[in-house]
Amino acid sequence: MFLLPEAMRPGGRLLFTAVRAAVTWTDSITGQESRSLGAEVYESLLRELGLDVEPGRTDAGENYYYLAVKSS
Repeated sequence: MFLLPEAMRPGGRLLFTAVRAAVTWTDSITGQESRSLGAEVYESLLRELGLDVEPGRTDAGENYYYLAVKSS
């Protein structure tokens, strides 16, 4: 994540999905522990990197999408 400010051009967009709540679970395919830091932490980290965070969206399957944009 720390490379995002250098990797993104002005106006560049980052879209990713993660559980909105801060939770830990066992992945059903790999058996590995998975973790979501939660919306508050993700959005705070993105802002610390100098990105503008747009309101998130939830789809019909309850997947939460984060969208950040690099300022000009």
